[in-house]
Amino acid sequence: AVVSTQSTGEIKLRNKIKHKIQLLFRTFKSMDMHGDGYVTIDQLRRALEKFAFPMTDSIFERLMERMDVKAKHKLRYEVFLYKLQDRRVGGYGQGLVMKPNLRYHP
Repeated sequence: AVVSTQSTGEIKLRNKIKHKIQLLFRTFKSMDMHGDGYVTIDQLRRALEKFAFPMTDSIFERLMERMDVKAKHKLRYEVFLYKLQDRRVGGYGQGLVMKPNLRYHP
């Protein structure tokens, strides 16, 4: 039997946004005031709460840990969305179009 390592909050978040990935991407892009592909952690949380549900600090921190987000102030939203969809971390693989020059630096 396969044991899920996903928290209840993570499963709930994924289920709520699995069909809204493109809309979430556009939301992050609209928040990206400098056009550099980054959003603040606060912007990320607000967007996720808008599309899914209000999160306690604990749930949000566990989600960031699960998505291997080590950023304290800002992060690449494309990388976050990629991780959210990655089947290896329980994602759905919705085929979000990624820039060919996307660089991931954990």
